[in-house]
Amino acid sequence: MYEESHDQGTTVQEETPSYREDLHDDTGILEALEGLAQATDRLADEVKDDAHNRESAWRKTLAEGLDGVVDQMEHRLSSETRRLEDKFRSQMEELLGERLQAWSEREAADEDAEPLDETLTRHRDSLLEWWQQEAREELVHQWKEEAERIAGHSEENIGRIFSERLDEIGSRWEEILQRVLDERIERLASSWEEKLHSALDERVERLTSSWEETLSRLLDERLEARFDEHGRKLEEWAEQGRQQKDELQQRIEEELRSRGESWNEKIGSIEASLQEESNRIHESLQQWRDENNQRIASVEEENRALKEMGSQLEKSQQEMNAFFEREKERAAAEEERRLKEEARRLNNAGVSAYHAGEHDTAVQLFEKAIDKDCRFAQAFNNLGLALTELGRHEEAQAAFESALELDPELGATYNNLGYALFLQENYEAAIEMYKEAVGHQCDVSAAWTNLGNAQHKLGKVDKAVEAWKHALEADPSNERAATYLEQVTAGLGAPDTQGD
Repeated sequence: MYEESHDQGTTVQEETPSYREDLHDDTGILEALEGLAQATDRLADEVKDDAHNRESAWRKTLAEGLDGVVDQMEHRLSSETRRLEDKFRSQMEELLGERLQAWSEREAADEDAEPLDETLTRHRDSLLEWWQQEAREELVHQWKEEAERIAGHSEENIGRIFSERLDEIGSRWEEILQRVLDERIERLASSWEEKLHSALDERVERLTSSWEETLSRLLDERLEARFDEHGRKLEEWAEQGRQQKDELQQRIEEELRSRGESWNEKIGSIEASLQEESNRIHESLQQWRDENNQRIASVEEENRALKEMGSQLEKSQQEMNAFFEREKERAAAEEERRLKEEARRLNNAGVSAYHAGEHDTAVQLFEKAIDKDCRFAQAFNNLGLALTELGRHEEAQAAFESALELDPELGATYNNLGYALFLQENYEAAIEMYKEAVGHQCDVSAAWTNLGNAQHKLGKVDKAVEAWKHALEADPSNERAATYLEQVTAGLGAPDTQGD
């Protein structure tokens, strides 16, 4: 077990104040003055542009008026032309209607007196009369033949047979006569219709060709006369329009010259007033510049003083920051020392509890010590010892390993870790840890004894005897090693070896 005593210290915590340097900016005044000068120049340019725009607007108005007059003349010419064309078109339509009516009257006079329907009716009636006469004669001839054929029949059947034959023959010849009449009428009607259409087409073609020639000649003569008349009128109107346009253009040019002189005078007066205003503004600006130069000089002087003050404040701030950093480091060191002192106090209390047999309390105290100082290797070693006493060998092994990670030169911990491995029957690993303990020359006799015990568990009796001998050489008063060695050499059986 390890016990240490240290003085308990105090902790100081300080916060570092921050400083800020405020500096004035004098560029706003200069920018305002430059903006005022630019605004003055823009005002002068706007006055000139306004005068130029007024003149341009006047010229544009006059030009638009001239264009309007020309457009009106063109509109009148186009309207008159459309009116003459409409009048000519209506006269041509009247003339064409008259010619068509005359042609229709002449065509009606040239047609045959009998209409086509009457002719077809007459021919059909004559054809019916002829076929009736033919059919009657043929019927009488057949009746005579039939009468001779049935003369041999008995008188009692003559009346009945004669009546039946007459009815049959009458109905059959009526059907035949009606079919033949229909076929002949259809052939005659189609032939007469073709002839009539052919004659009509020839007559219409002759009349159409003659009237087209006459109508075309009349139209050409009438159009030529009308176009000549319209051409003369259009030339007269165009000449009048050119004269009116020249007069109007002359009046506009005279008006523009007179207006231009007046506008030049106005522009001259405006430019003179603008020049006077510009001179006055420039004088005011010069005065403002002088005053502002003086203000700028005073501001620059204040800035220099403020910069010097800022440099001093910055230097003081750096010194204060360095002071606070040193105080922080001292406070951190003091806190670390206090925590370590608290950890050592808890560790010592845990050692006392361990020796008093209060192993659970010892574990709690050692864990609190580790919470205070997580790099306290002795506390991890003592925690492992207390856990070993409680039979918590795996946790004890972890505690011993943490102690060796923090302090590899802690020789006694190798012996303690070997014992924890020995209790878990991990004899090979236990032997390695015992050898480390012997190498660090810490509690050498106990380490050799434990090494012999582990060798004996593995059946390596010679090596176990050799290790116990080394233990007696290191400490002749080591009764445990002497007992083990005596039992083995005397042949009394395997000794009851336990780790120390």
